[in-house]
Amino acid sequence: MRSAASKLAQARKVCEKSGERLAHLAAGRKPMAIVGTSKEHGKYFHVVQPLDKASSKPGHVVLQWLREGRDGLFRPSADEFEEEASTLVPIRTQLLNPGANKAPGFKLLTLRSRILDTELVP
Repeated sequence: MRSAASKLAQARKVCEKSGERLAHLAAGRKPMAIVGTSKEHGKYFHVVQPLDKASSKPGHVVLQWLREGRDGLFRPSADEFEEEASTLVPIRTQLLNPGANKAPGFKLLTLRSRILDTELVP
């Protein structure tokens, strides 16, 4: 009986932690994309989430990197950086909570090809 009770208690903790993460992500700003090019990879994009922090340069925003997991959801990483606000491309996402020991994340709803078709202006 004790093992079943401890498993239930652990499952509740995971559910509470997942709920806290979901609330934190929902309270943040909408994810955006940054599109770039490189000689090695051609055109690429990264999904980021603007943070409510002051940037050190005018016209810049502080961003948090959203890394894509194996399940296709984009989750926040610890990486923060600054970028010009004009480089951000609006995208559509949906916040999902997959449960079962997996953290919530954003599902990309905008087609990748559409994001990559963004015209880059120097």
